[in-house]
Amino acid sequence: MHTTLLARNRHRMFGWLLVAASAACAGKSTPTSAPHPAANTTVRPGTRLLPLTWRSRVQLDRSDSIVLTLPAGATQVQRMTRHAVFTLTVGPRAAVAVRLDSLIMSPAGGLAALAVLGTVWSGRMLGTGVEWLATTGAGPIVEELRVDVHGLFPSLPSGGVATGVRWADTATTRSRIDIFDATQRLVMKWAAGRDTSVAGASLLPLRATGELEQSGKGSGAGVTMTMTGHGSRSYIYYLTRNGQVRLVTRKDSLNVLVSVPSSRQLVPTVRLIHSRATFRDYTP
Repeated sequence: MHTTLLARNRHRMFGWLLVAASAACAGKSTPTSAPHPAANTTVRPGTRLLPLTWRSRVQLDRSDSIVLTLPAGATQVQRMTRHAVFTLTVGPRAAVAVRLDSLIMSPAGGLAALAVLGTVWSGRMLGTGVEWLATTGAGPIVEELRVDVHGLFPSLPSGGVATGVRWADTATTRSRIDIFDATQRLVMKWAAGRDTSVAGASLLPLRATGELEQSGKGSGAGVTMTMTGHGSRSYIYYLTRNGQVRLVTRKDSLNVLVSVPSSRQLVPTVRLIHSRATFRDYTP
């Protein structure tokens, strides 16, 4: 397995929050509830389910922009990028494995980032989605990538999806977000469009838009902080006729309020996320 990592000095949102907290003083993921659609053995003609056998190499490109407003009114902007390559395997017996083969981050996490190469997220393919069961690694970088990995697969309605179908789902999860142990609630509405041509292939687009809520508590360097956030998340998935994903795009827009109880100061932040994942057939 070929692995690569380009690392620079670590510089994450944690540092910005400590800066904000100092200025104010001066002046693993466990789902709690989530949709688990049962695999459906009766499929109407023309509908699509995620396949029980599937191999792909996935290229993920993600960019984040975080804007913090400090107590004095000044703003700090942090930008982050991630370029990851995963090997996706579904089968035999509907087993799902997503292995991290390559990671380029800017800014990066040094030795901690090197240690996550080879991490595997595993689960079970239900046809309408993936039931996630385990992860071989741990730590902030693995937790950040978890959302990207889980987002590679859509959540389909029972019986499969076809042009014109609409559905909705809700998921509540507990996870690590930056320095915060947080609870996240996501309510999504889905709609399947008409087959469209993408790079010469006929693909079915699935559009999902929803409301995202977050809340949590964290600490660092002796400073305790809380956060609450509200915003939106959207996905567009493109499925082949046999149900494989060929392309996924994601956009997040989240307004987060960080509170420093010891100084009674508030730090408003805005976080924007754009990502794109492309799939290509892979034969080991």
